[in-house]
Amino acid sequence: MRRDLPLIASLVFDTPLLVHRRKANTILAAIGPRILDGFELTTSDVPKPERAARAGAGRSYRGGGYMSSYGIAVLPVLGTLVRRGSWLDSMSGLASYEEIGAAFDEMMLDPAVRGVMLEMDSPGGEAGGCFDLAMHIRATSDLFNKPVWAHANECAASACYALASSANEIWIPTTGEVGSIGVLAAHIDLSEADKLAGQRWTYIFAGEEKVDGNMHEPLSARAQDSIQADVDSLYAMFVDLVSQHRGIAAKKIRDTKARMYRGEDAIESGLADEFGTFDEALQAFADHVDELQT
Repeated sequence: MRRDLPLIASLVFDTPLLVHRRKANTILAAIGPRILDGFELTTSDVPKPERAARAGAGRSYRGGGYMSSYGIAVLPVLGTLVRRGSWLDSMSGLASYEEIGAAFDEMMLDPAVRGVMLEMDSPGGEAGGCFDLAMHIRATSDLFNKPVWAHANECAASACYALASSANEIWIPTTGEVGSIGVLAAHIDLSEADKLAGQRWTYIFAGEEKVDGNMHEPLSARAQDSIQADVDSLYAMFVDLVSQHRGIAAKKIRDTKARMYRGEDAIESGLADEFGTFDEALQAFADHVDELQT
């Protein structure tokens, strides 16, 4: 199924992203040439998730969520994260904050749910909507007095880590990774490609900065400064969010320099709490809830 590129391009270029650098490079490599060559995009062009959410027994929830045998609801957070769902849904490796939030609320409202486990395998994604959802998860968990744990199975990077930070505990397996607490934005300059194609773009506009950062002109210093200021502002918000949720000094988070931490290194860095497989974390979570209820 073919779709036009403007929507895809608007999600990737000139907008701040909370995404792991490896995934960013993959996305830019997949979409960039199609913009330069003027090709349309198909669903096969969008990087797909490495695996799907596991099936659960008993009742199910939105977004692939399910009830475990322990009375713990499992909410998968898989694939690249976007603000709203669209035709680029889970089939294309995307998950929306909108759907994740709706599934989480559904679990919180279910009296049979004793707690929620976030099963995470995502490189991150859009900045828009991420922090609001992370704060909503923490506030709603406190409101309903239902704990939330997260398991990096196998990756909770950038925006995904922002969501994970809202959990009361974060578990990580042997090869799991967490971190990438940073922000990036990419700009593509098509002015030279336009010349080769015999095209010359002219913008007629009002408002001095209305067309700053457009793809058909070299990026001006003013436009670059504006984008950088936005990235810096979001980075400060990201650091503050993790600092508050994890109880870690903001300086220590900045000192990670957006690097990723694997396995036990993640625990030593303070970005994760416990070491174990998903099943071990689920069992420990159930035991923890038993103790709380007792």
